[in-house]
Amino acid sequence: MIGNRRIIECVATKENLGKLEEIIKQDLNEYRQTEKNYPKDYSRKIRKKERAREILKQGKHFVDEFLMLNPDENIPKIEICKSLDLKAAGLYSSIVSNGIMLGGGITLAAYFNQPMIGGVMAGIGLLKLATFAAIKLKIQTPHYEKGKIFCTKAREKKMLFDIMHEYSHMVSENSLDRGMNTWLLYEGFAEGVSIHIARNNPAFAGSPVKKRALFRGIEMMDNARHGIKKRLEGKDIFEDAVSQGEAGQIKIVENTAFAMLGCGYSIFRLAEEQSGPIVYKEVLDGNYSALLC
Repeated sequence: MIGNRRIIECVATKENLGKLEEIIKQDLNEYRQTEKNYPKDYSRKIRKKERAREILKQGKHFVDEFLMLNPDENIPKIEICKSLDLKAAGLYSSIVSNGIMLGGGITLAAYFNQPMIGGVMAGIGLLKLATFAAIKLKIQTPHYEKGKIFCTKAREKKMLFDIMHEYSHMVSENSLDRGMNTWLLYEGFAEGVSIHIARNNPAFAGSPVKKRALFRGIEMMDNARHGIKKRLEGKDIFEDAVSQGEAGQIKIVENTAFAMLGCGYSIFRLAEEQSGPIVYKEVLDGNYSALLC
């Protein structure tokens, strides 16, 4: 199994920086062309589990076909969850009350010549609101867990892309460790599979799914490019995060996490450019030779 540190060492080279910049240019040209044809995703928003199940079947089919898997195996369930886990009325009331305190403080200071009281009220309201939002608002994102794919209410094409990513996690869970020290391989595989399918399968030619995949891949590689540049300049933004992962911790600075995830995708994309899409099947079977530097 390849750990996070080995992935970063393999990706973060001057040679790969140049390769990634070339791939980004190519994908940008293709993205701009797709954007002209399909500027927006006008597909309907999926709210019912019955329709989500149909999209799950489509996504499963594309991944099974690409990875040459038995379609009768790996049967996932799907659940549609709210994008915000709102803790009933208590959450609403807390937002409203803190917002009123913030607004009331500003009003007192501005219109009733009570700058001290107003300033204190506004400060308390702002602090409480920011703290509450950071701690209590649990933003749900698509994820896979124990045979079930959780998706937020989204437009049909976005949900299809998310399902391909999360189903890729399911089919790889027995061969790719999702631990803190190996999460770049785990996430990079799912990103690579879903992006490759959406970019290259004729079923998505010129569609919003392809547009989304191109944008996501470009974003990932650009994040990796940023981290690689810093590393080559002697400012290794990865080191603390890698060390935390090795210690089993999860407190990773946000921008560094994006750069690391970008490396996770980029090691697959670079291998794909060199050896073709077979690298995904090989990794699924435990052969990492195409990824190694």
